[in-house]
Amino acid sequence: MEKTDVLLDSKSSRTPSQPTRIFMAAVGLLLLGHSLWKLQSGLEANFFSQGFVGLACFLASGWKRTLVLTREGVARTSVTWGKTRTETLPWKEIVHVALAFRKNEMLAMFDRGQLTGLKVLFDQEQEESLRAVLRQCAPHAEISVIGKSR
Repeated sequence: MEKTDVLLDSKSSRTPSQPTRIFMAAVGLLLLGHSLWKLQSGLEANFFSQGFVGLACFLASGWKRTLVLTREGVARTSVTWGKTRTETLPWKEIVHVALAFRKNEMLAMFDRGQLTGLKVLFDQEQEESLRAVLRQCAPHAEISVIGKSR
């Protein structure tokens, strides 16, 4: 998915900052190296716990998730160390959108008419943009409001 395909970006996208990712990778490598050194030296105490935490830190440093509205639908993309997985909820499957307001945030719940759907967090300032996207891409979807907007 290219940046030009994005109609509206959400606050639900989670990407650690570059310094955080570098720090997590460094800590992960240090813990992995230290646990392997302990195993090599015959000091097996805490080998598994340090190795597990180190591996988790290292793997988490390569994780990124985005939730955006595109022309095709609501797209959720997860990237982990070069492996990309994209799931799209097509506009034609969305039957209802509930907008819930709290403080300066707006939660949009995209309903398929079943028990499954997607929850996407936006800033309240994006309400008009979201409604315009819904009018354009999903005119058949019913929109309801929970709570009051500012």
